[in-house]
Amino acid sequence: MRTRVRRDAKSPAAVDGTAHRYENRLLLILFLAFGFVFFDRQALSFLAPFISKEIHLSNTELGTLSGVLALTWALSGMVAGRLSDNLGRRKPILIAAVVLFSCFSAAGGLMTGFLGLLVARALMGVAEGPYCPWRSR
Repeated sequence: MRTRVRRDAKSPAAVDGTAHRYENRLLLILFLAFGFVFFDRQALSFLAPFISKEIHLSNTELGTLSGVLALTWALSGMVAGRLSDNLGRRKPILIAAVVLFSCFSAAGGLMTGFLGLLVARALMGVAEGPYCPWRSR
């Protein structure tokens, strides 16, 4: 037979339930944010035939566009991890990263040449780095 636990405002069970709701909401937000960021990062791979035809890119240039994003993403992840460790706060960094990534992604869609697209993809990688789950330490 189970006993009912009274959940008033001061009971540990009530506080624990509130913490779980917060954690689940935060997990959902991070899941959606990382999912959209990852989707946008992979979009170039699937759209490469159309993009290369539209702005006349070679296979080398397409590979460079993917590589620069990966490189700046990795470097930015280390810097953002160290910064969040030193500040003791990660949320402001993640919010800024989401906004910046969205802006750089939109800028990439407006580019009409390789160099502009390369800069936009590099900046996308810088903004995507803070999503990395590991820390610098």
